[in-house]
Amino acid sequence: MIIDFIIQPWQNMGAIGLLMLLMSLFIALPAALLGGFLVVRKMAMTSDLVTHSAIPGLVIAFLFVGNLSSIWLNVGAIVSSLLAVFIAQWLATHRPIKNDTAIGTVLTSFFALGILILSAKASAVDLDPDCVLYGQLEQLVGANIIDIGGLMIARELLYFIGLYLLVIVFVVANYRTLLVSSFDADFAKSIWKRLNLLHYGLLAMIALMMVQAFQVVGAILMVSFLITPAATAILWCKRLPQILIFASLYSALSCVIGFYFAYYINANTASFIAVVSFAGFVLSWLIQLLLTKIFINSSKKKALQT
Repeated sequence: MIIDFIIQPWQNMGAIGLLMLLMSLFIALPAALLGGFLVVRKMAMTSDLVTHSAIPGLVIAFLFVGNLSSIWLNVGAIVSSLLAVFIAQWLATHRPIKNDTAIGTVLTSFFALGILILSAKASAVDLDPDCVLYGQLEQLVGANIIDIGGLMIARELLYFIGLYLLVIVFVVANYRTLLVSSFDADFAKSIWKRLNLLHYGLLAMIALMMVQAFQVVGAILMVSFLITPAATAILWCKRLPQILIFASLYSALSCVIGFYFAYYINANTASFIAVVSFAGFVLSWLIQLLLTKIFINSSKKKALQT
């Protein structure tokens, strides 16, 4: 029974199912690494800002080039995201409003602008608004298969494998600076002059991932891929290396479980991965709450006994 449950998707879907799972994994893994730093640096809302504000730049670039594979989509998304982050930070610094208020205001404005442009021009270009918002993993994998030396592989999968390697290089090369600045930003600023450059580099990596991810998981679900694994990891781990490893493993497990549930229920794969990831977060939070109460009660009993 269990064996049939495991092998049935592969019997019915074949290589397409494997490509779907691999693409989900190579989106989730770099997102988990970058999300680990965002959560530790208390920048979860900023990730929301970056992913949603990338849409206007992405859509405008597509209107000019008309090609989803063009490098100008990357440029447009990065410029749009970093501009939104700069405006939000400027508002929070130079006006009497809090950072979360500035982020919320700029986020919704950029997101609305992107949807407005997309809706107005959707009939003139081959860019589906639903694809941008929710992703179309199932259709995308089957439509973009290329042959590399007899090996059939999705074009977008190659992009995300390369991006994952780029994220690893970025993290390894800047790990010490990222570590120190994540826990003591003032001390890090006193040592490294170009800390802001690294900060915007981290955000640019997220925007770069967003360019292709919007077709697969959508702009809305991308935030879940970034934040939920790292938020779950913080419940179990205290050191940054442990958080990054836990978040990566957790995101991979969520992809596998979400893929199976989506297959048997016939639901959107990316959405189910996000739901499974959130369910694991809630379960982890409840377990930690229970363990904390048990520890407190045990400490009280020992105190009374002494």
